[in-house]
Amino acid sequence: MERQAKKDKAIELMKTLDIYKPYIDGFEQEDQVCFFEMFGGYWVYQEPEIEKKMKEIEAEYKCVVYAITHEFTDFGELYDFLIVPNYKSEWKGLLYKQRNNEFIAFAYVWNKTNEYCSEFGSIGVKSFGACFNTAIFSHRIVATHSVFAHIQYNRDTLNSGEHFVLNFFLDIKMHLH
Repeated sequence: MERQAKKDKAIELMKTLDIYKPYIDGFEQEDQVCFFEMFGGYWVYQEPEIEKKMKEIEAEYKCVVYAITHEFTDFGELYDFLIVPNYKSEWKGLLYKQRNNEFIAFAYVWNKTNEYCSEFGSIGVKSFGACFNTAIFSHRIVATHSVFAHIQYNRDTLNSGEHFVLNFFLDIKMHLH
């Protein structure tokens, strides 16, 4: 599959996620990928280690990375590389809208702390549209190699202010197989 076809699909997904237009333009015009952390977006070239990992993923899996998110979890420091895979037959399940601006997105999740827990999977993301329209935020990986992750919405945690200022927070309870 040609890179341009994957890039066109990535642009479509970025628009669906309502990512800040200058980030879409940077990707479309200059192949710049945005790295989102908390409520801000940065160009991945500003983080050489992450850019190197992105290029390795794209080369190994013949995919196109269109956005990267970052978070710290109980099971490691995670970088989520939202991708468009090489096979068009896999494109249908890349992004599912849940409600409002909440999505389930297909990604390669690099667990920087525990490399052996890195894998492809689905993650929850939230686009911050409306006034700010600046970033997407990845909540947590849905599954890892040896762990089953159960997603539960936990509004009490959010309201108590213990975590991030979001409209929802995904609380993962992990159970060993």
